[in-house]
Amino acid sequence: LITNEGLISYPSPFVITRWGGTNKKKIALTFDDGPDPRYTPQILEILRRYQTKATFFVIGMNGSLNPDLLQQIASEGHEIGSHTFTHPNIAVTSQKQLELELNTTERLLESTLKRKSVLFRPPYGEDAEPNTPDQVIPLELIGNLGYYTIGMKIDPSDWNNPGIDEIVAATIKQAENRQGNVVLLHDSGGDRSQTIAALPKIIQGLRQRGFELVPISELIGLDRKSTRLNSSHTVISYA
Repeated sequence: LITNEGLISYPSPFVITRWGGTNKKKIALTFDDGPDPRYTPQILEILRRYQTKATFFVIGMNGSLNPDLLQQIASEGHEIGSHTFTHPNIAVTSQKQLELELNTTERLLESTLKRKSVLFRPPYGEDAEPNTPDQVIPLELIGNLGYYTIGMKIDPSDWNNPGIDEIVAATIKQAENRQGNVVLLHDSGGDRSQTIAALPKIIQGLRQRGFELVPISELIGLDRKSTRLNSSHTVISYA
């Protein structure tokens, strides 16, 4: 006979594990939505001046319009990841469309750079920090395709143009508070003049506080070697 019953723990349909970025003094700068013929060259010039490597999550459509900028990003030693081809909300996108978005962007990177990328960042922050099953399901598909989904725990909201000083202060504050190791900035999608002006101050401010600025691959422990198309395995795009 059953005389008693109780619920020890509630079932969970998904278990999400965050990994990488265990070194609290290493931070990766990332830029979304480019490449942009106006702003991306300015960001590259600043990174070159301060001898800093970053990671660019490109929209395939923008990359197809600016293949020279894709090549410049890679040739200057920065890493490139996919940000889909048309920037849809993948939480409401069909599986077939998502596969096409990823495949088309991957073919673009292969044909332009002769390298592949396993780095992916979904458009819209809530998809990289999922809260509902609709937001989790696409990430499972993306993982099964061999991509690493890269989050953005340090978000100064530069896309909203809050002011140069606010972008700098928010970035440094969140880094010092150990909110994460990945900084989300943008090199397209609107007026990015505030981001351009804030970037040197961000780099200097983080370094003055003892942070080392590294590419995503170093942050999460991926192989940084170049991978040609006929290779037997896939690593990130790295020049």
